[in-house]
Amino acid sequence: FKRLAQGLSKTRDNIASSFDSIFSGFSGIDEDFYEELEEILIMSDMGIDTTMNIIEDLKKKVKENKIKEPEECRQLLIDSIKDQMRLEDSAYDFIDKKSVVLVIGVNGVGKTTSVGKLAASLKGQGKKVLLAAADTFRAGAIEQLKEWSNRAGVDIISQAEGADPAAVVYDAVAAAKARDVDVLLCDTAGRLHNKKNLMNELSKINRIIQKEYSEAYLETLIVLDGTTGQNAMAQAKQFKEATDISGIILTKLDGTAKGGIAIAIQSELGIPVKYIGIGEQVDDLQRFDPDMFVNALFEKNASNWQEKINVIQDKGAKEYLQGLFDQIKENAESTTAGLWELKRKGIITEEEFENSLSSLEAYTDSLQKGMTDVGEASDYFSDCLEKVNKHESLSEEEKNRLIKLYPELKDNIIKTANGWTVEQSALKDISEEVQELK
Repeated sequence: FKRLAQGLSKTRDNIASSFDSIFSGFSGIDEDFYEELEEILIMSDMGIDTTMNIIEDLKKKVKENKIKEPEECRQLLIDSIKDQMRLEDSAYDFIDKKSVVLVIGVNGVGKTTSVGKLAASLKGQGKKVLLAAADTFRAGAIEQLKEWSNRAGVDIISQAEGADPAAVVYDAVAAAKARDVDVLLCDTAGRLHNKKNLMNELSKINRIIQKEYSEAYLETLIVLDGTTGQNAMAQAKQFKEATDISGIILTKLDGTAKGGIAIAIQSELGIPVKYIGIGEQVDDLQRFDPDMFVNALFEKNASNWQEKINVIQDKGAKEYLQGLFDQIKENAESTTAGLWELKRKGIITEEEFENSLSSLEAYTDSLQKGMTDVGEASDYFSDCLEKVNKHESLSEEEKNRLIKLYPELKDNIIKTANGWTVEQSALKDISEEVQELK
């Protein structure tokens, strides 16, 4: 979820502040409220039709539940968007059957890269995968797919550049049957969506598969570039006219502020998004989870102190920091091994080796102490905050330790009848500082 949220950060940043201002800024639910909400959804590229469906559904739920406060609409809105994106239980059936997957899309959308990443993902699931380089007209496409086959550790069937794509698929189908392959991934139809011979090319490939491998499960995935917004919608519509499409791979969502197009495409075309690309790494092609996607997209910006302290309490500061330290320690051990190798090869002197090793050890020791201190301090601060939030008083000892940890709180700790408490405005500033330290 963390990687997904990071990948969708541009879209979320684009709408999160607007969302927060609407839900907290309006004193009531009226037409102006709905119009503002509508504008934000359209600006995130959800499209007019999808947006209107969501708004109408929201109005209905608000009326049914007799909701008066705008903030109470937030979760209703998120649930309404999720309803637009539900996947069938059979969405990924092709993974567990002998299948042929045709991957289509225009040049430049990340089609060949997606084929390679999908191959690596399926191989990681224990599937026997074969690639077919049937995008024979784009210069470099075959070599690119060969490189991906090496990275993924799977076989590839290819012919010369400019060869008939259907002939490549024919050879690949024969090889898949002979080698008892689980999934045959065909990189094909990488031409502009307005070319007239596209339908003929895809029809020819489909006929070959039906004739030579009729028992195989046929899946057709279209790759769309998420950064192109409504143009991606236009591509999907035109490809849909040319062939049956069973799913969408939406790429480059980490590079756009308009990730709402994923919602629009699925809602308006009835074609499910099955995979999304949120980065450059081989494992950044993720199976699409509607709930997780919408949660990552509309995750409320945790800016108030209560949410921040919940994060600290949920994770457990010491455990969180220890995990971080363990990672750094592991990197330090790797660096130490590298230093030994440099010394062994005579690239660095004995003195340089000892100095580097001493610096590294001193660094990890100081880091361990710092992390322990911060962990204990943030845990203690969490306990105090919890008390204050429950309107419970602090003892003299708790007050003194809190001031020692956070001297800037001194003027904001107030004497009450039963003990001490802290002003809420001061808590907000300090809790943000604690979160920043973590």
